Formats: sequence, structure tokens, C-alpha cells
Amino acid sequence: MTPACYLFAGNCLLSTDPRELRAAAEEIYGSDAPWLAALAVDPLDLEREYVRLFLSPGGAVCPPWQSVYSQEHESPMLMGDSHSSAISFYREYGMAPARGNEPADHAGLLLFFAAMLLENGVPADEFDRFRIRHLDWIPELARKIEQETRLDFYRLLARELLSQAATPHAVCQA
Repeated sequence: MTPACYLFAGNCLLSTDPRELRAAAEEIYGSDAPWLAALAVDPLDLEREYVRLFLSPGGAVCPPWQSVYSQEHESPMLMGDSHSSAISFYREYGMAPARGNEPADHAGLLLFFAAMLLENGVPADEFDRFRIRHLDWIPELARKIEQETRLDFYRLLARELLSQAATPHAVCQA
């Protein structure tokens, strides 16, 4: 996945601003990208689906935190070992989440960090160390998104994440 693809996917998991997402999609994928048609929905529908998938207080159907998917504990918990490990990676490269209470293992943040690593030209073994520890769970999240979403936009995101997981050094697909 190219740095731009990681940035775009990370943004899709952290934002519901259709103008911002459209501009990024057009820059990366071109003016006839399926992303643009998928974003031609009511902005409230996009936000509602985002909340339902990723933030619902009643239980997000696709929680975007690595800690939830890990086998570190008998029951999923936020701010677990994967959070601490992500913080260590961020600090190693001079970054830290904006707020201390922000789960560092959020898929969007992890994808942003992966983009930063690639943009800075870290050696492949260093990138792979991060990828194995913090991105290998993303296909599970993507399959959940694909299964649960009601919007084409998130279906495209899921397919892009799955495609890129299968060929991590390929260019963006959609």
C-alpha cells in the first residue's frame, strides 16, 4: 500500500467529512473513482453509518481498536497491550496521540502512522515489524465492515483494506 492509500484509509476511519474525503479520493484515485459516487450520499447518512459501525454507545458493530481483536485477554478491552505497543512505536518515531486518553491502537491512527513510516523511508524490516504487530488484524475489521455496512462507501473501504492486506506493497486498487 502506498503512503497515500494508508492516509486515505486512515482518514476514512477517522472522519465523516464528505468534502475532505472526496478531495482525498479524487487526488489518489482520480476523478472517475468509484469512491466519489459512493460519497454522493447525504452527509448525515455517512455520519450515522460511521457512528453505527464504529462508535455506537450500545456496541459498535465494527470496533476500530486493535485491543478489541487481540487475543491478549479473555475478554476484549480498550487501552490494552496493543495500545501500549502502539504508543511505544509512536514515541520511537517522535509521535504521540493528541490526547492521553486516545486509544493509540485505533485503526485510523495506525494507518496514518504506517503512511508516515513509508513517507519517511524507514527500512522494510522496520515497517514490517510495525505491520506485523499492528496492521495484521485490519483484514478482520475490513471483513466486519464489508458484512455490516449499509453504504457503498464503507464497502469500498473494506475491499480496499482487504486487497491491500493481500498485497501490502501494491498500489491503491479502487
